[in-house]
Amino acid sequence: MTMPAIRRPLSLAAVVPPIACAIAVSAHAAPDAPAVAPAPATHERVEITGTATGDDGRDATASRIVVSREAIARFGDSSVNDVLRRIPGITIVGTQGRASDIRMRGLGSGYTQVLVNGEPVPTGFSLESLPPSQIERIEISRVAAVDVSAQAIAGTINIILRQSMRKGQREVKAGASSQSGRGSITLDGNVSDRLEAWSYSLGAGLSRKNEAWPATITQQGFDVAGAPELDRVTRRRAFGLSDSISLTPKLGWQFGDSDKLSVEALLRHTRFSDDNNDQREVLLGALPPYLTQSQTLDLRTTLAQMRLNWTHTLEGGATLDTRLGTNLLRRASESHFLGEDERQALALRQHVTSNTSERGFTAAGKFRLPYSEKHAVALGWDGEQSERDDTRSQRQSSPIGRPVADLDESYQSVVQRLALYAQDEWDIDDRLSAYVGVRWAMLRTRTAGANLPEVGNRSGVASPVLQVLWKPAAAGGDQFRFALSRTYKAPRTADLSPRRFVAFDNTATTPDLQGNPDLRPELAWGLDLAYEHALADRAGELNLNLTARRIEDVILDRLSFENGAWMSRKANQGFARVYGLELDSRWRLRATWPDAPDAELRAGVSRNWSTVDAIPGPDNRLDSQVPWSANLGIDWRAKDLPLTFGGSIAYKGSVKARTSLTQSTTSNAMTTLDLYALWKFTPAVQLRAAVSNALRPHDVTTDSFTDGTGRLRQTTDAPSAATVRLGFEIRL
Repeated sequence: MTMPAIRRPLSLAAVVPPIACAIAVSAHAAPDAPAVAPAPATHERVEITGTATGDDGRDATASRIVVSREAIARFGDSSVNDVLRRIPGITIVGTQGRASDIRMRGLGSGYTQVLVNGEPVPTGFSLESLPPSQIERIEISRVAAVDVSAQAIAGTINIILRQSMRKGQREVKAGASSQSGRGSITLDGNVSDRLEAWSYSLGAGLSRKNEAWPATITQQGFDVAGAPELDRVTRRRAFGLSDSISLTPKLGWQFGDSDKLSVEALLRHTRFSDDNNDQREVLLGALPPYLTQSQTLDLRTTLAQMRLNWTHTLEGGATLDTRLGTNLLRRASESHFLGEDERQALALRQHVTSNTSERGFTAAGKFRLPYSEKHAVALGWDGEQSERDDTRSQRQSSPIGRPVADLDESYQSVVQRLALYAQDEWDIDDRLSAYVGVRWAMLRTRTAGANLPEVGNRSGVASPVLQVLWKPAAAGGDQFRFALSRTYKAPRTADLSPRRFVAFDNTATTPDLQGNPDLRPELAWGLDLAYEHALADRAGELNLNLTARRIEDVILDRLSFENGAWMSRKANQGFARVYGLELDSRWRLRATWPDAPDAELRAGVSRNWSTVDAIPGPDNRLDSQVPWSANLGIDWRAKDLPLTFGGSIAYKGSVKARTSLTQSTTSNAMTTLDLYALWKFTPAVQLRAAVSNALRPHDVTTDSFTDGTGRLRQTTDAPSAATVRLGFEIRL
């Protein structure tokens, strides 16, 4: 069958230049300092070194937490998720080493926005593959700002890649780690310099990660009277090997006193191989389709991004910052599946090859006009167009004569995004400042494919934001923040496509999946209040944050039994409310007591609540929200030795949530302990040792289904392992 062509909407190339020209023509008054690349700021750029919560950003009206490069490198992590779970208010949900869900206020799955260099992460790109050595800093915003995407109901995490250009810098890092006897290595280098008006930097990295993910899966079924009728145990062995190489070049040119041009790129290639084997034992009830199954996967991913940034300073204090970017993502995979029946006879052999190609273009700009020393207005735009092609070829055979299906599938999708915004930043006096803005965003998708009719979806959202900072005394240590914002969560492209994903073992807890092209965005009004107290002599700070969200058109799973199989689709289903309280602090002991050890303490605790109207209580939480989380950390610098050591303990509370009329899920509480030591031989040579996940907790999740015919319960017990790391770092 011929694949229907997609009716392509108006290209952004025809939309953005007129906007850019209109803004450029209106720019007659003059400069502010040029904006800093590589990412658009959420307010004035704040550089904070040291701890995750520095008081240098206290005067910024748009509140942010900035995690410095020093804090990112402290534990020698191999994954950015390990860095994030030590930050107060952030939790990571998922199996160790696997793709995980990053959550703020206990919410993930699109409620928490994750950006790289101020832009959405490309589809198919895993943050697990991004090494912390390539990150310059991480910016965390609890409240939306209009100059970045408003798809941030829970908040925004912006990961800024390391592309700074310092004069005469040469740096090499080598590391090795072991997890359950499986070794991993990393090698990173960076060189940068300045030559009059020119500057350049080049970062490079090589890594090999070798991991294991064992698990035990138990399925139990009961009839209406509670009598057992099913009992199965699956023992899973899973191993993964990942090799990657990356380059991050950047070139800058300052021409004249008013223009700055830079071009930067991210090039990364990863090859991942995965080997899974499931052995099932049936103690009671019907046999599954396969008692033994094994699956191997070979996946190759190439990502190439390039961005051109031009900053022009006008006479009088105005700046025009424009950015053009392009990206290319290619994924090629090959998988083999073998399933055996109860007699250990080969029942199914499957070979699948799939290829994905995604090409994208982005354009953005911001014109900032200060019309007084403490008052500035900014106008801007942000647009993207991406095209994605997916092909999948499936071949099956059965030596014992079971039904087989050979499929050749191809899909094509086009995604367009355009946003316009305006904001006003005003320091009214020494005690009061305000930030007000509005952002209008349009998202349009088109999807078509073989045996799939063309479907499309279009949505537009206006997002006003107000933030106020008030200090009771101009020179005091106390201040209050207030914010009112409108944010949204757009449906994923995969959730809009009516393509069906078939499960090998179809049950009520492992159903087939199918998208819904009629999904609408979730819209939320949010209110945030904060109290911040700075200790005397910059000894530390104490911050209290409260939040409330009212969300409409919540997207929930809808489970049904159709044509002999369980099917799950997403649908908009009414309202939800979210509340949260966060407390975080840091304290430098010596700043309070001169004779105390040279140590710094960090602590944080979060409490989250939510209710979903369409699901009866109790425990009708939104997105299986994590209710409790806490962090405690210490850094200690030895008195007579060039040694710094410390640790961090993170707690994620247990979850009990009802996700639909018939479904519920629970997960256990987990405590993670990380330790590190850093020995500085010289200012340029140092040795770092670390142990992460020292307590080795089990991640236990239970999914349940209950209706008028009985109850089905599936429990997955995934043990974790400690990782020991040793790294050597030298600056030349």
